[in-house]
Amino acid sequence: RMRVRPTTESTPCPRVGSDSENKLAERIGEIFEEFSTVIDDLKKLITDSKCREGMIAYIEQNHSELRQLANDIHDNGVYIDEVKKKFNAEDGNWVWSTKTADEKISNVILEYKIIKESNKSLSPCTSLQATITEWNRRTNNIKMPCEAVAKQVGDLGRFLWELSAVKRNGSIAEQNKEKFYKLLVEQREAFDVFYKDQVPYFKADANSLLTDLNDTEIAEIYNSLPGGQFTKGKTEYYNYVQSRIDEFIQSQWKKKMQALWLEKTGTKDPVEWSEKYNTPILCMIEESQRPYARKMFDVIKSVNPSEEDAKDAIEFMNQADFYDKLQDRAERDRLFMESIVGSNSVLLKDVNDIRNKLRTKLHEPPYYWLGSTEVNNYLKSMADKEYKLRGSERAIQIIDSMDTAQLREYLKRRIDEDAEFGIQILKGEEGK
Repeated sequence: RMRVRPTTESTPCPRVGSDSENKLAERIGEIFEEFSTVIDDLKKLITDSKCREGMIAYIEQNHSELRQLANDIHDNGVYIDEVKKKFNAEDGNWVWSTKTADEKISNVILEYKIIKESNKSLSPCTSLQATITEWNRRTNNIKMPCEAVAKQVGDLGRFLWELSAVKRNGSIAEQNKEKFYKLLVEQREAFDVFYKDQVPYFKADANSLLTDLNDTEIAEIYNSLPGGQFTKGKTEYYNYVQSRIDEFIQSQWKKKMQALWLEKTGTKDPVEWSEKYNTPILCMIEESQRPYARKMFDVIKSVNPSEEDAKDAIEFMNQADFYDKLQDRAERDRLFMESIVGSNSVLLKDVNDIRNKLRTKLHEPPYYWLGSTEVNNYLKSMADKEYKLRGSERAIQIIDSMDTAQLREYLKRRIDEDAEFGIQILKGEEGK
């Protein structure tokens, strides 16, 4: 509907710039004034769908590579939206400058190339940001600083430095995208090889810290390191690795110590042995040896024993001679009555009944019963009850069964051994 009158003389199209843009804007205004129907026509033409169709047609004609890349990464047509994002108010000259539009589309093509190439190694992505996230996940699993490992891997080091920058910034700088893509194409396969077997590089880099460890232990330490090491400084990293090595060595001695105790006793530690048999394990140790045994048992049941303490405990276990007694039920019962029940055993005879009542009535675990005031008081109350119910009658029967000579001998012995008893006899004599 709109026709533009030809000018009387040919005027070359001005170069895009502030002057030419102003002239173009003036010319558009003149056309609107001359052809009043243009506005209605433009309302029909300049719609979201028409603009989208126009951009698709332009890309298909001039940048078909983008559509192919979009198909390759299965983006479901999102590439048009990605192109749209590249334009803003400051880039308004793309309306009449195809050069600007071509630059923006080329930027999207470059990003799609990065996505496609990255998808050969990463989980499939359809956007650059998702690709960056995946690369960051990969480098998070590199448990060495970039500055340490980059020196060992030749040309791959340049790509690792780019990945380090991406990890720190969360994006690929616009001016670095071309460089990133070039290194990605050149080094992607080398990165995959390195990523699948990092331990040799760790061993070579931290060799001076790993001298006391074999290859299996080195791999165990490396795999136990948390993520996030890739962007750390070397000094911070080496200090952290040393602390983990110290913890590992300490834990190894703890494992050896615990394994030896399990082999010798069939239980996890002295507390569990005491729980299993309802008998404080210290009862099974000669009284003169109990202080040191108690110290070693504390080490064996400790959560984080030192290397030195663990070694001492291992030596103690290797030299100990009480294991046969631990397995002997009769010895367990005898030593329990002797060390725990003591003189109360005259009245308290059923060893398992005593154990069960202690477990039921008291809060202290069996390991701590030896020397426990709570245990001693409870046993005394049990003995008092038993004496009232049956013990006093038995004692009277025993006295009644003695002849005069036996009774005199018994009384004399009591007077020698029990001052309180003797005092009571003296008081009785004075009261006559």
